[in-house]
Amino acid sequence: MSVFTSVSAKDYATKYSDTGVNIGYAISETALLGSVVPYLLERQALGKKSKILELGSGSGRATNRIEQAMKDSGVTNYELLPTEIDWKNINAAMDLYTDPKVPIKLTIPKLNLAAETISFAPESFDEVIGTQVIHWVDNLPMFFKGAFRALKHDGLFAQMGSGIIEGVNDQTHFTEHEVYKHFQNCVKELLIEKGFWDEANGDFSPKNKTVNPKFHRYNVPQIMQLLENSGFSDVENSVSDVPVNSDQMIARMGLGAVQMFLFQGPYANYIPEEVKLEIVNKAREITIRDKAEQLKDLDSHPASDSVILFVGKKP
Repeated sequence: MSVFTSVSAKDYATKYSDTGVNIGYAISETALLGSVVPYLLERQALGKKSKILELGSGSGRATNRIEQAMKDSGVTNYELLPTEIDWKNINAAMDLYTDPKVPIKLTIPKLNLAAETISFAPESFDEVIGTQVIHWVDNLPMFFKGAFRALKHDGLFAQMGSGIIEGVNDQTHFTEHEVYKHFQNCVKELLIEKGFWDEANGDFSPKNKTVNPKFHRYNVPQIMQLLENSGFSDVENSVSDVPVNSDQMIARMGLGAVQMFLFQGPYANYIPEEVKLEIVNKAREITIRDKAEQLKDLDSHPASDSVILFVGKKP
């Protein structure tokens, strides 16, 4: 599996700076392709077209990058069906796609679908893929069994999970590190100060249900066992990691890196972009000042930005 290095992560983040992508997604996409592309090329060499079901494709930005990367690798004989549970995500993607002022390339999700409710006929797909989906799924057994049923024999299941999943490694995920937590608290205080956060209800003001929905901290052995229980064979997992030193931590305190945690990209559009940037810049400055020693310590004891790839085959 391809391992995303700190250098390539920086290059990736620069290349896709217009999208507000965070480095975790960059790692996810690269690692997923390391498993998916060889399988597709093998089928293509045999003259077989592959049907791919993508779950949790969000606004379609990652989908577009995955499609482009597959074509760059010579994968052409495939059909991709991107799906998303949140229709607001799809509508927001459509709005961005039609806005000539926003230079974001998207592959719009084609179907409103939850991972737990895969309702296609048995043996409809050659691959079921997804990036950063598992921790949002309420019922993993239903998800895995539905994916197994929808796959053809010898079909590939490949899902990238984030460092939110427990047991990925023994390092501290950067979002759990005291420096980043301090940064988040600073952002929240500034949001309160400007009237965008209702502390009493623990929610944005005005209320925005797309911000910080509930996620699950599943663990690696649990996921592996559930995949096997669902009928998958050759179940494996592998970790791709970027050590987070002081520079990497500061980079994650930029606007793009906190969109998923705090602003949900364009969906909290009632907060003006310039105000978001002002809040993030001030929170970063405060954190660098208040946590100087802890930041310095990251250079010798780095935190982690890890993702884990789960794969399985339908016998």
